[in-house]
Amino acid sequence: MSFVGLSDELLLLVFENLRGEGRPNLSVKVLCLVCRRFRAIASGLLFERVAFRLPYGDTEAWYEQVEPQAVKRGWTRLLSFLLDHEHIRVHIRRLDVLLPFSMFKGAMDWPRQLAELLPLLPYLKQVRLNKVGADSVPQTDSDEPHPFLEAIEKHPNAVLSLGRSKYWGGYTHTLNSNLINGVTCLQSLQVRILNLPRIPRHGEPTYASFDGTPSKQIAKILDENPRLKDLSLLLDGNNGAGQIHDLAALEREHALINIAKSVPVLRSFEFQGDFDFSDAAWLGLERANVWKNLRQLHVFTHALVRGCVRHLPGHVPVLRSLRLDDIERRHRPPSMDRYQFDLSPLLSVSELINLSIVGYHPDNLSTLSHAGSSLERLLFHVREFPNLWALGNRAYPVTFEQVLLSAERLTAIGSACPKLDWLALDVSPFHFKEGTTNNKTPPPVAGHPPFLIEEAKKRLGAAAGSLNIMNYSMSHTPPVFLALLGLQSLRHLRLYLHMIWPLPLHFDLPSSMRTFRWLRAHKQGIPLESLVVHAVPRRRAAPQMQIWVVQEVGEGKLYTTEGRENTLWEEDPGTGDYVILEKKMSETGDPQEDLVEYWDREDSEGFLVPHEWF
Repeated sequence: MSFVGLSDELLLLVFENLRGEGRPNLSVKVLCLVCRRFRAIASGLLFERVAFRLPYGDTEAWYEQVEPQAVKRGWTRLLSFLLDHEHIRVHIRRLDVLLPFSMFKGAMDWPRQLAELLPLLPYLKQVRLNKVGADSVPQTDSDEPHPFLEAIEKHPNAVLSLGRSKYWGGYTHTLNSNLINGVTCLQSLQVRILNLPRIPRHGEPTYASFDGTPSKQIAKILDENPRLKDLSLLLDGNNGAGQIHDLAALEREHALINIAKSVPVLRSFEFQGDFDFSDAAWLGLERANVWKNLRQLHVFTHALVRGCVRHLPGHVPVLRSLRLDDIERRHRPPSMDRYQFDLSPLLSVSELINLSIVGYHPDNLSTLSHAGSSLERLLFHVREFPNLWALGNRAYPVTFEQVLLSAERLTAIGSACPKLDWLALDVSPFHFKEGTTNNKTPPPVAGHPPFLIEEAKKRLGAAAGSLNIMNYSMSHTPPVFLALLGLQSLRHLRLYLHMIWPLPLHFDLPSSMRTFRWLRAHKQGIPLESLVVHAVPRRRAAPQMQIWVVQEVGEGKLYTTEGRENTLWEEDPGTGDYVILEKKMSETGDPQEDLVEYWDREDSEGFLVPHEWF
């Protein structure tokens, strides 16, 4: 039987696999151009999710300055297209609105116009707002219902997800306390309990004190939404300028206790910030059956991680996705108390499928030897810059190299985790020697290229002798890469490349393509399908971070992303080099914003690029 002879149901399954993890969506678009039958099948996939990206501003004055032509080029064109094409609207199952709504008068036309679309989407199942209301200035209380939220409430099938897991958005309660009153269709809620507005550069703050207890008001919102399945809580209570919210101390002690009284049975729970995970808070959440049916748990800040390790073992029987993250900033010195903390009691309790550990010692992964049989995705990340570990300085009991995943540890993980499909880890600098022979990609070499070492020595002069990194140029393949070749089930790899001062960034897209080709050519088992290399600036004043994406899209073809540039490559059989077949630039103006939007569009679960790497 030929491919076109397959039934529509089988073709749909094939087409769905074309847009899987690590693959661009272009394949589905091309299918719509093949024939009418393919277009009818593929259109359902292409328009299953529609995303509106709205302009954003924090003040009414900002909205008054938005150029109408800039708006017309974006979301209004998509809205007009959908209003004019009924055959497209029937395919839409999920509607995403990216960037905040606002209750400012100048912004009210946007939610009203989008609200007119909702009744015309008969099969809509979910609406996702990454934000609602203001997050930096207090919103004026109004008895007028938010038109878009009201339209979602009236839709017979749709539920509302407010906030998204990759970036903190959602709903800032103390600045928008009445905004979602009366909403009863929440499925997911991401809420910042306290927040102070930003302080103007000139003059005094213009906000009023908050009347009431925010966590009790949030509990009331939870009472009104019995269908809620996903809850994310953040408690910080400061504005980044040294000011602390008046209610910060009170909410730190009582927020979890107050909210626990109204929490429904959850599918996923995330909390971070200055919560006191006390025995009373634990008992309240236990009585609410939060842990019994929980499948996904994300915990940020070391104090909360300690509390979970103390309370949770034995109480999360169906947990399948776990993230433990200290979430300290990269430019702070490492905490030995954190790195030496034992996570094993919590890592041993469940048949985990997804595990992310950020900011802790790799010895914690030894528990996978007896608890890793079901693991499919693993992220292990060191947050601090290498220079903060003071290489060669005895002030710390370990060096930077010792907190990375070693080749021996990777080999043990490969043996203990036969289903491991996706892996993200940190690697020390590496490069490729010049002079590639035909049809052969040379192996990566540990350290920096020799010419960079010499340039740095000349620039630093006598000071270079005190830096061990000046000798960090070797001729062997990093053992970690040799260990990666033995991970037979691995299909998707993410590398966080640590750059070390004072050497400049030496990695680029061609180096990423070489890395992918070498791994794919020598890896055992299932071929590698995608690689993401993320290089972070060596210090805060350095240029913006770099991300390179390489994906296999067919025999002898690669698809790469660098900033706003997307390129399709094909291998030349004669030389073994890759030549450009097609190059496209993204439409948005900001390369980094476009890249973030790309990840959100293509990989909503955050597995294409770990969201903590942004």
